[in-house]
Amino acid sequence: MAYFEWSENLTINHEEIDRQHKVLVALLDKMYVALSQGKGNKVIGVILIDLNLYIKTHFAAEEKLMIIHNYPEYEVHKKEHEALAREVVDLFNKFNTGESVSAIAVGKFLKDWLNNHIKKTDKQLGSFLNSMGK
Repeated sequence: MAYFEWSENLTINHEEIDRQHKVLVALLDKMYVALSQGKGNKVIGVILIDLNLYIKTHFAAEEKLMIIHNYPEYEVHKKEHEALAREVVDLFNKFNTGESVSAIAVGKFLKDWLNNHIKKTDKQLGSFLNSMGK
């Protein structure tokens, strides 16, 4: 059973963004699989690195679309991206310096953030882009 699976209620009806969201969902599910096999602490560092690299790519793509199309909620949306990026870097730094980082807590945090962000903030962006035929 998957921890976090792609479902149609996560689609924002923008091919590129939906494809990138599927990658993020797969990264979270990879963490869940490792946790369920008792390997969470062994892979959390690698997953946080992968996540950090991928969200930079994903957020840059979303933000580029927002700028190109003069998205009116650009600043608010970008601040949400910046907050998550800081949190992921902080989590990785804690893990890397030997502080206790719960893979379960990280997985839950990321799942909740991504789920809420896609269903609210990204859906608004998708509606805006779709209204412009993009």
